[in-house]
Amino acid sequence: MAKTNPNDKNLTTLDIKGMEENENDTDNDLNAFIEDLDEETLAGISYNIIGDFSVELTPGGDQVSQNKRFAEVCYDDIDKFLTTNENKNTSKKTKCDINTFKEFLQAKGEFRVPEIIPPFELNLHIASFLLSVKKKDGTEYEPTSLRAYMSSINRYLQQKEYGYSIINDLQFSKARDVLKTKQKQLKSLGKGNKPMAADELTENEFKIFYEKKILGPYTPTSLTNSMFTICTNHFGMRPGREVHDLTWGDIELKYDEGENLEYIVFNQERQTKTRTGANPRDVRKLKPRAYATPAEPEKDPVSLYKKFSDMRPEETKQENSPFFLAVNARADLGKILELTI
Repeated sequence: MAKTNPNDKNLTTLDIKGMEENENDTDNDLNAFIEDLDEETLAGISYNIIGDFSVELTPGGDQVSQNKRFAEVCYDDIDKFLTTNENKNTSKKTKCDINTFKEFLQAKGEFRVPEIIPPFELNLHIASFLLSVKKKDGTEYEPTSLRAYMSSINRYLQQKEYGYSIINDLQFSKARDVLKTKQKQLKSLGKGNKPMAADELTENEFKIFYEKKILGPYTPTSLTNSMFTICTNHFGMRPGREVHDLTWGDIELKYDEGENLEYIVFNQERQTKTRTGANPRDVRKLKPRAYATPAEPEKDPVSLYKKFSDMRPEETKQENSPFFLAVNARADLGKILELTI
């Protein structure tokens, strides 16, 4: 057998030469060679018998397994990942607010981009901006809108690796003082009362929806509306992304032996506005449930869920299938005609 240092980390193939074609001799020499390897080297190689006369030794066994565990990532991939996973509305809001701030800077004769302006100057620019900015119609913003401008500028500067936080660092204390004082002034003028806030639906309005068959098990549209209402009212989901991302496997039908009732449970909460995933411990302690109400079949969450399931094509009942589907307008119209005849 060729003379070879058994603990050579660069060893790739051990050739067994000059031996009689005796299987037992080969096995004995191979076993002796493997026994001579120290633990560190043995942990770093894998071996495979090739034919009768050579053994393939692969260095860095741990390294090979690690290469499978860790995907190759370049610096561009990091920026792309952060951009792709940023909330689309937040991204759009930041871009819009920064464009307004840049427009303000240019109106003052400042043509440098914000991220290269020194902190002392930028502090004064932001303070002046918050003090003077108004809506396009010339009216004052709501106090929360000014706070949103401040947050957008801060996000933009963080993305540009500015090095200072206008929310926390001492260099921008004047801008924060102006924001706080301006918000108090706007509040004294009657701002900040959320005049555009949506009103909660009343029991009487829900009654009208059921009477007009906008809600209930009557048509594909009314059934979809009912399931949407269950998701928002019973499960606390926000319209928009939370409902859009819901999949068929996220809601399950179960039975409560103690209550002797069936119920549906929201089993797989994804990212929400208040639970972004940044804090892994911030999860619901109890999964929200909606119990059956047999006395009111048109409002019964379990009955509506079962009918919603029965009307779905089988291929859309996979765990990862979207929960809400587009309504077949022709089938929906047929159901409406049946109700009116």
